[in-house]
Amino acid sequence: MKRRRLNRSALLLSIALQAGCATVATIQSVDDRSARMFSGTRLDFLAIAGLPIPPRSFRVDPPPYPWLDLPFSFALDILVLPLTFGFGVNISR
Repeated sequence: MKRRRLNRSALLLSIALQAGCATVATIQSVDDRSARMFSGTRLDFLAIAGLPIPPRSFRVDPPPYPWLDLPFSFALDILVLPLTFGFGVNISR
């Protein structure tokens, strides 16, 4: 029973990694006008809801399986939150 669960988890993880992570894609394509904080999670939500994806905010296409990518993107967005929060903020006066 445990082996079957482990195999299923490994299969789901490999599918998620092959599909691409929305957070990694959006962070790599960031510029001054693009989305930053929780960008992968927001891209996944827009794709799941079937809403149009603003090209100025997200310069990448959503992953093919956004519902599968969502928990991984959320976890990675939390890990990189300190970096994305401070990105582009001018602290010099």
